[in-house]
Amino acid sequence: MGLISQADDVQSVAVDYFRWRVVSLVAIALTLCFRGYWNGRQQTQLYLRIIVSVHLINVAASAGLIYGLAGLPQMGASGAGAGTTLSLFVGLVVWCWVSTQSLSFRHFLQQLPRIATLRTTLALAAPTLYSSFYSQRVMRYLLGS
Repeated sequence: MGLISQADDVQSVAVDYFRWRVVSLVAIALTLCFRGYWNGRQQTQLYLRIIVSVHLINVAASAGLIYGLAGLPQMGASGAGAGTTLSLFVGLVVWCWVSTQSLSFRHFLQQLPRIATLRTTLALAAPTLYSSFYSQRVMRYLLGS
């Protein structure tokens, strides 16, 4: 934050917001896993429906928590982070519910994957893994850390 603004009041507000958003990282990661699974099953409309709902919840929850509407506490900028985090966890619960109701989920992990399947998956993921690792190394070099 020090690179963006040296003002103490700006840093204080940003840190409060950031703390709420860090809590949502688990929900974001799991939501991306669910999205990838359902996109792979050619159910892309499912993601669209859920993400639109999550955004609507985010707007309502964040507005309520920022300004103290509908009896919610007035939290200012940290209310925006809390509202977004809340909406992401609601979306995660919806993803879990939709996935457990699916017929294909009933066959989930009835047996461990075969070694050949794991090798194929690793071979397909290797370029992405390498690219991510390389990108991180370049960024660390550029930022000097």
